[in-house]
Amino acid sequence: SIATRHEVVRSTAHEALKLGHRWVGLGGGHDYGFADGAAFLSWAETQQRKPIVINFDAHLDVRPLDKGLTSGTPFFRLLQEFMKSPGDFDFVEIGIQPQCNSRTHYDWAQAQGALILSWPELAMGARSWDRECLHRLSDLLLQSRPAFVSVDIDGFSSAFAMGCSQSWSTGFDPDGFFRVFDVILKRLDVRMLGVYEVSPPLDHDNRTSKLAAQIVHRFLTSS
Repeated sequence: SIATRHEVVRSTAHEALKLGHRWVGLGGGHDYGFADGAAFLSWAETQQRKPIVINFDAHLDVRPLDKGLTSGTPFFRLLQEFMKSPGDFDFVEIGIQPQCNSRTHYDWAQAQGALILSWPELAMGARSWDRECLHRLSDLLLQSRPAFVSVDIDGFSSAFAMGCSQSWSTGFDPDGFFRVFDVILKRLDVRMLGVYEVSPPLDHDNRTSKLAAQIVHRFLTSS
């Protein structure tokens, strides 16, 4: 079952982090963002620094569990289990697009303490979207601390990442993303990276898969 597989991933990833390794999770559905994130936050409880979870995504993925475990539920589960009181960890959603998110989910995530940087907010300002994003993140990047970065490939424009189940014409471009990602890798202690929702059958010329591979490569060569 999906739940059993999640537990296997959670246990294996947690053990890897305890041994001092970094972890790369590859999707598949973003439901595995819970398994990866739970392993990270369980490990982070043993550290002396406040952890941060950063999600690049078109979707909030905070759907309740009334329809079972889906790619829309990982951060609902993560916030329910680990946000025992406000500020236990920082949670940032970057690139959220209004056409594919419920206002109820948006309000719920904010009530749990999530910082939501929507795509319209980032893209419509005087700065380029990546500069605006880094400006909004500046206070969270002042000191190194444990981080889990989740990248749902559908956060990218379909011009660059059409190989996913929910692609939109609006969204990140690779150059802007890597400018933000590089700063995060330099400022934070990124122990875990997840790249999700890549679907090779929906891809063209392996463009989406190559983008995902570049993201993983950048992480692995960042230390």
